Amino acid sequence: MQENSSSAARTSPLVQAMDQLACRFEETDRELVSVRADGVHRHRTVVRRIRSLLAAYGRLLEVPGSTALPGELQAWATSLGVARDAEVRAEQLAEALSRDGGEATSAARALVESRRASSDAASRRLREVHDLERTTRMRALLDEFVLALRAEEEADAPPRSIRKRISSEAERTVKRAAGVDGSLGSYHRLRKAARRLRHAVEAVTDDPPGLFGARIRRLGRRAHRIQRLLGDHRDAVLLADELEREAGLAQHREQDATDLEAAAERARANATEILAGLERACRRLAQAARDLD
Repeated sequence: MQENSSSAARTSPLVQAMDQLACRFEETDRELVSVRADGVHRHRTVVRRIRSLLAAYGRLLEVPGSTALPGELQAWATSLGVARDAEVRAEQLAEALSRDGGEATSAARALVESRRASSDAASRRLREVHDLERTTRMRALLDEFVLALRAEEEADAPPRSIRKRISSEAERTVKRAAGVDGSLGSYHRLRKAARRLRHAVEAVTDDPPGLFGARIRRLGRRAHRIQRLLGDHRDAVLLADELEREAGLAQHREQDATDLEAAAERARANATEILAGLERACRRLAQAARDLD
């Protein structure tokens, strides 16, 4: 998929944004195949942005024959998520267990080696999925979708329609924030809503197309803040859970688990500290949403 820069000036902002994402999809897909160190993360980020735009802007991005694309992207995103989560878990465990600077226990060394092996296996499996017929069809569907968007005479969504969709996404995210009840599920729902709002804003405020002004840009930044806080919180909680579980297993085997226990305590404290900033971040998002009126 090559950018059509000659028509950029008369292209819908949403079509322009999707066209750019399709180009980045191809670029990061090549990085994934070449086993670039951060290839899974970079490609997954692009896939998330595409899915966010399709969900946030709905009918503004509809073209004939595009109904299958979201489901196929979701399947690919799931495979990317499995591989990326395995990468992150291996990296975080290695970092958490090396902070004391002392000699790691045999239980800690075995855990790090096991998670690195799991990450390598997940990476190999992802590349197998990449070459499946279904994944190849998904890439073709994305190309066809962007070409159809370019050719659609009525694809030019006016700024007022785009702004209305952003306002709707902001309202949805504020409601998710109000529904937070301390459970991981409620945090997860808020994080997903904030990410979708952020991507919807950035797609049309970054240059090009560079629409709208400071208020909508502020909304995107505040959504990003919530997304980042809750992403860090999730990572810390999952890390603490795993370390506590492995410490218990090591003790059952009559192994020294002191470094596992210490790392679990640090991760749990970090999770608590991260959440301390969430309430203020949600208030600031709600204010930014009200400022759009």
